[in-house]
Amino acid sequence: MRRTVRDNLGWKIRLGNEASTKEIFSTILRQKEFENNIALYDLSKINSLVERWHQKLPLIRPFYAVKSNPDPEMMLRMASLGLGFDCASKNELEFAQNTNVNFETDVICAQPFKSQRDLRAISNLGVKYTTFDCVEELQKISNFGLKNLKMILRIQAGDEESASQYNQKFGALSSEYDNIFEFAIELGMNIVGISFYVGHSMKNTIAYYHAIKKASEAWKIAENYGFAMEILDVGGGFNEKYFDRAANDINRGISEFFREKNIKIIAEPGKYLSASVVSSCFTVVGKRSRVINGETHIDYILSDGVEGTLRFLPYADDNLPVPIYMGDPENPPKFHSTFFGPTCSGDDRIYDHDFPSVDIGDKICFDVMGSYSVSWGTNFNSIPMITHTKLYIDEDMDN
Repeated sequence: MRRTVRDNLGWKIRLGNEASTKEIFSTILRQKEFENNIALYDLSKINSLVERWHQKLPLIRPFYAVKSNPDPEMMLRMASLGLGFDCASKNELEFAQNTNVNFETDVICAQPFKSQRDLRAISNLGVKYTTFDCVEELQKISNFGLKNLKMILRIQAGDEESASQYNQKFGALSSEYDNIFEFAIELGMNIVGISFYVGHSMKNTIAYYHAIKKASEAWKIAENYGFAMEILDVGGGFNEKYFDRAANDINRGISEFFREKNIKIIAEPGKYLSASVVSSCFTVVGKRSRVINGETHIDYILSDGVEGTLRFLPYADDNLPVPIYMGDPENPPKFHSTFFGPTCSGDDRIYDHDFPSVDIGDKICFDVMGSYSVSWGTNFNSIPMITHTKLYIDEDMDN
C-alpha cells in the first residue's frame, strides 16, 4: 500500500517507493519550500509498534505516557488501536479528552503527587485510577472529597542502572506498607493495585522481574489487610532496542508471581511508542571552517538544538538521533564537525560527528525525534519550538 504525506491545512503528496528518511524528505522538499523546521510523524509506525507490543506482551494493556509526546494525531491513532493514556497533569488529561476515551477505564493519573488543579480535573472528568506513595497524599485526596478513587500504591523498584533515577522522588518503602494500608482503612479509601517504575530506558531488563517480585510481596500484604486488589502497573522505561528482552523478563515475572491471579495488568510506555515515529529536518543557519593541527574542522549552527527539541539528548543513551546527509554524492568526504543549536547558550552543543561539508541553507535531518522533544524543549532566546511544521505520513486509504 502506498503512503501519503500531509499537513493539517490540506496540502498532500503521495509517496512512491521512498523508504529511507533521506528519500522521504528529499521528495517532500522538492514539492514545497518550508521556512520552518519540519517534524515528520509516521503514524503507520505506531501500528507496527502496537502490533509488536501485543505479540510480546499479550497480557498487558499499554497506557501511553502522554508526557513523552502529546501530539493530537498520535494520540488519536493510539486511541483507535485500543490504548489507554497515562496522564500526569490537568493539561495531559485534557489532551486525552480530545481522543474521546472513557476516563473510567482508559485513563490513569500516574502522578503520585497531584495539585489541587489536577484533582479538580480528575473529579470533573471522572478519572477512576491514580497512583500515590504516602499517607499524606491519601489524606489530601480524602480532604478533597475523592474517596471513591481507586488508588494504586507506587513502590520503590531498583532503578540504579537506568538513564534517570526516580527512587529518591517516588515510591513507598517496604517498611511503610503497613502504615499506608492501615491509614487507608482509617480514611475509608480503596487501594486496588501496585505500581512501580524501573527507570528510564532500562538496559538491565531483569529489573522488571525483580520489581514484579517486589510488587507481589506488597500485593499479598494489601490482601491481608482486606483490600480487593485488581491491577498491576509495570510502569515504563521501555525502548525498541531492549523491548524483546524486557518483555521476556516481564512475562517470566508475571508467570512466576501472579500466575493464579485474575487481574488487570497495564504498563506506561512513552519512548517505545513515540521515539521512532518522528523524524526532523533542520536548516544550516551558520557555518565556520577552521584548520586545527593541520585538519579541517567545521562548526555548524542548526535551526534547532539542545535548548529546543534536542533537549532530551543527555538522556538518549545509545539511541542518539544521527544527522542524515541530504546531498549528493552518496559517499562524499567527511570532516570532523561539531553541531550547535541556534541560541546564545554555550551549552547548546548537539555533538561532534564526522560529516560531509554542507552549505548555509542546506537541510540536515534526524531520526528518532519523537520522544521528549517537543514536550521537554524550551523557547530560550525567544526561539519558539512551535514554529516546527508538522507533517504526517500514513497509509493511503484511497489506493
